[in-house]
Amino acid sequence: MVRAACRWAATEGAATLALAVGRANLPAVTLYQRLGMAEAGAYHYRVAAE
Repeated sequence: MVRAACRWAATEGAATLALAVGRANLPAVTLYQRLGMAEAGAYHYRVAAE
């Protein structure tokens, strides 16, 4: 399904794809790596002190 989405995006003119997955989600990270994707950036959440 992910490969199909990538192909569709390419036919629509997309040069890159972006998705968000937590580093702790190892099954997803492994899947995306096997599909040839690589980490391009990172973000983190800030939580106010109570």
